[in-house]
Amino acid sequence: KRLVDRGYSLSTLIHPSAIVGTGAQIGDGAIICNRAFISCNTIIGANVLIQPGACIFHDVTVGEHTIISAQVSLAGHVTVGTKTYIGMNVPVRENITIGSNTIIGMGAVVVNDIPNEVCAFGNPAKVMWKNEAKRVFK
Repeated sequence: KRLVDRGYSLSTLIHPSAIVGTGAQIGDGAIICNRAFISCNTIIGANVLIQPGACIFHDVTVGEHTIISAQVSLAGHVTVGTKTYIGMNVPVRENITIGSNTIIGMGAVVVNDIPNEVCAFGNPAKVMWKNEAKRVFK
């Protein structure tokens, strides 16, 4: 925000091995890493990091300032809020909403909606505590 407020623009970086489908919208400052797959009609917000091998299927929306870790799979019609972190190897079932300022732990299996400002882990993913700091990293 500070850079944009000072008149700078953010570059969007998409690795040549990434696949981006027709109608996908990628926000300013997004980074799409190697072997990532982004299907049709997806919306990737500004300043989002999609790590290697992540699969984002049709009609998914990923909010600004979010990190989708390596090998995450977001099925169709998933919505991920802003400033959210999804750890490595997390599958998310179709038609799920994951809230803003939320952390999904590595290897969790998301089969139900996850609210705002929580940390969820396990199979199936369950809310373990509030994300009171509204941060991923300290």
